Amino acid sequence: MENRLIKLKKSMDQTVFSNLNFTEQHQNEIREKAKNTIENDNEITLAILQLLVSNRTGHELALLLNARGVSKFVDAEGMLYTLLHELEHDKCIQSNWNESKVKYYYLAKKGIGILRKSEIKNTEKQVSLKELFGGEA
Repeated sequence: MENRLIKLKKSMDQTVFSNLNFTEQHQNEIREKAKNTIENDNEITLAILQLLVSNRTGHELALLLNARGVSKFVDAEGMLYTLLHELEHDKCIQSNWNESKVKYYYLAKKGIGILRKSEIKNTEKQVSLKELFGGEA
């Protein structure tokens, strides 16, 4: 860490953070929330892949995600486009520009495979729940 940042940290430790106590409970709560965020990010990615079964613009995706209760991208569309770029870089989705210079996103082979695996997992979970509740499997 740079010297000036070390000085800033020391100063903040003596002033702003002097009365801050980070208990084990606080640390555990933060770890739990971080773990849940990762799961939520996976769920958001899955929702995006599901929505890209049809060609969609980023704007359409943002509206549809919001309709599904994913408010992470409301007033933060840049985060959605960053995620779309990452998915495109990972070859999960592809994009193209139409003649009106509008960019459309759609599933690539890898994205289709991920979506199928997810659907199989969900089907297996549903079967397990039916078995647990005494229904037919």
